[in-house]
Amino acid sequence: MSKTKEKIEIHFVGENAEDVTGSCIWIKTPDTQVILECGLFQCCGKDSILKQYKINNRKFEFKPKNLDAIFVMHNHADHCGNVPKCFKEGANCPLIMPKGSYEILKILLNDSANIMERDANTISEQFERDYRPIYGKEDVENALINYKEYDFDEIYELNPYIKFRFVSSQHILNSAQLELWITCNNITKKILYTSDLGNLHVHEYYTHKFKGVSKADVVIGEATYAGTDRIATAKTRKSDLAKIKTVVQETTANNGKVLFPCFANQRTQVMVTELYKLFGNDPKGLYLLDQEYAARVYTAPSLVL
Repeated sequence: MSKTKEKIEIHFVGENAEDVTGSCIWIKTPDTQVILECGLFQCCGKDSILKQYKINNRKFEFKPKNLDAIFVMHNHADHCGNVPKCFKEGANCPLIMPKGSYEILKILLNDSANIMERDANTISEQFERDYRPIYGKEDVENALINYKEYDFDEIYELNPYIKFRFVSSQHILNSAQLELWITCNNITKKILYTSDLGNLHVHEYYTHKFKGVSKADVVIGEATYAGTDRIATAKTRKSDLAKIKTVVQETTANNGKVLFPCFANQRTQVMVTELYKLFGNDPKGLYLLDQEYAARVYTAPSLVL
């Protein structure tokens, strides 16, 4: 066996090597193979639906049937949205996520299957070719059958070669970093994969508080929201909320409506909560909503007030 094949190999799959969307990392040794997330590539602009379709429908660089596990650290489509395709193409392994993730994942993946069908129909009509959905609801069901949840801050053994632990990333509800201990040739190395880190400079609702990890042999970080350039967000949010309050008051006073486009998972809950804090006790009843409901809203693509 060559020296290369005796080592731990880390591969950044597809567009994930150069972009922050479509997260997927393939780790292999002579004894075991796993992937860290399997997200959808997402973009915008002219012909974006066709571009996304072609990228997300590419053949995987790994063979799904050879995987010992698929780890997913949080419920955003660019991190978990292509998981059903793995099972459609032969994966038969645990789908491992932090505790409390299942109910939201089920909604997200079934909605994604609907979008896959709609997009396939759209580009089929547009380009007069037969484009099939990347996956369907039966593939979502096959993925969810293999779903397993694990507690935060506990070390678990996947097999004789891999141990893992979830640590809070403070990004969205039940989001995590992953500590992965991999043994190869009787030598154990620790890999830390942060997945998306939350903005540590702004109070985040409905998340576990961030926990740092002090040591690792390899760190793979996705810090789009946690970089130092995001410090300004904390300073501008207060003024933004003041502007929102003024806009809502003036618009509703004139019998108008205000539309807030936002991500369904996490951003919607944050907006609902902030609006409750602004208007929940308003004597005019501009916005009456309790925080318990705000924490349960996971499907609305936008808010209309």
